[in-house]
Amino acid sequence: MDQTTIYPALSLDQLKALEQELVAFLIVHGIDGETWSKMNAQTPKKAEELVGLFTRTVWDKIADQTEVLKRISDHESTYVKLGVTDGFLITVRKLNHQITVHTGTKKITDSRRKEILNFFSQGFERASHEEFTEVVKNFLPEKSV
Repeated sequence: MDQTTIYPALSLDQLKALEQELVAFLIVHGIDGETWSKMNAQTPKKAEELVGLFTRTVWDKIADQTEVLKRISDHESTYVKLGVTDGFLITVRKLNHQITVHTGTKKITDSRRKEILNFFSQGFERASHEEFTEVVKNFLPEKSV
């Protein structure tokens, strides 16, 4: 686990949606429901630390499983495919009935997880390989992905 990456806290709604995973996480750490209830009441700081550890575990898993991201607006679609050491970006803009395509590469200079988190903080979301491949095929037919 990358201890230097600071992930955003999971909201209460996100934690509720991940309740089964949180329960499994607590069980792995030797904490049953009764112990968890007592911990929340008696040592809330320790409970917060465990939620923080769970949050890092969740974000690490998301980052590790994310290879393609996208950000789509009315006039622009950007897709990023990240490998281990570098990434490829394609942006398609439609302005005044004209389409422009920009591409670029990016070296991952810090941790890959931090790069993924940075993209999420810029409004990107996970995308499929198929979406990325379709965009490249449509706008860069000479490039293979």
